[in-house]
Amino acid sequence: MEVHAKLRHLRVSPRKVRLVIDAIRGLQVDEALTRLDFIPKAASEPVKKLLESAIANAEHNFKLKRADLFVKAVTADGGPMIKRWRPRAFGRAAPIRKRTSHIQIVLAPVSEKPATKNDKRKAAKAEQRATRRDGWLKKKAARHALRDAKFAPEKKADEETEKSVEKKSEATSQEDHSATKEEMKTDEPQNKEDKKSEVEISSNETELNQN
Repeated sequence: MEVHAKLRHLRVSPRKVRLVIDAIRGLQVDEALTRLDFIPKAASEPVKKLLESAIANAEHNFKLKRADLFVKAVTADGGPMIKRWRPRAFGRAAPIRKRTSHIQIVLAPVSEKPATKNDKRKAAKAEQRATRRDGWLKKKAARHALRDAKFAPEKKADEETEKSVEKKSEATSQEDHSATKEEMKTDEPQNKEDKKSEVEISSNETELNQN
């Protein structure tokens, strides 16, 4: 969707107007307005008014949001030329050409903005980086595969030795556990006998004290 606005018979030459409109072509409308505020040219004020008129047309007639608009196209064509004369030497007359301009602005939503050369260049560079990265990852995977194939037997031997060591450690731990259980069982009756002897000794001492 395009929104058009025209300004006709502006009393500024097209060459001077093009210096201003070239600075806002392709920009978003808010950025274009701020840029026009700081351009010290006589044509910047009428171009700014025309841009504001185009924005009002988009908001009122097409219900478009101001933040979604950009300057799709802007042109300055020559209008009718007013001719005057001025006296020169030896009785001659020189023409004075008072040029006019017709300006046209076209606004469109940002979603319809075509890709610029810079955008295409950035996309091409991104594709190149992606292809380089894919190639590098493939080479890295191939190197890892070769390394794994080379050291596979050694890895298997190491894994087998680790498994055997783990089995031996488990067996020794089980043996130690069973030995401790047996020692606990043998120590229990001795502890009981010691307790009985201590009780008898304490009872004999109490009897002696009573006598």
